[in-house]
Amino acid sequence: MSATLRIFVSSVQKELEDERLIVQKLVSTDPFVTFPGPGENIERLRVPEKRLIVTPAVEAQLNERQKDMVNRMVAGEELTSRRCQELYDLSPQAVYQDFKKLIGLGVARKIGSGRSTRYGYNPHE
Repeated sequence: MSATLRIFVSSVQKELEDERLIVQKLVSTDPFVTFPGPGENIERLRVPEKRLIVTPAVEAQLNERQKDMVNRMVAGEELTSRRCQELYDLSPQAVYQDFKKLIGLGVARKIGSGRSTRYGYNPHE
C-alpha cells in the first residue's frame, strides 16, 4: 500500500507543479495581471496635503452630511443654521454641533454674529 501511496502523491505533485508553471508564465507575460507602479517613488502618487481641500485625517472624522456641508462651502456657498436645518432636516442643536466641529477642524470659519451668522470655507494658507 505504501508504494501505491507514494506514486499517488508523486503524480499529484507533478500535476500541481505543471499548473504552477502555467500560472507563473501567465502572470509574468500578461499585462493585465502585472501592474507597473511607481517603483520606489511612492510620493509621485500622493497629492501634497497643502494642495488638498480637506486632508484625509480630517475627512475621516466627518460624516456624509458634514462632507456635503464642506463641499458646499468650498463651492463658495455661505451656509446659515436655518439653511442647514432645512437641507438636512436637523435640529438647531445638531447644526450647531456640526458647525462647531467644522470650525474646530479648521475647515469652516464663522462670519458675523447673532441672527446674521454665516459659515464659509476656511482656506488653508
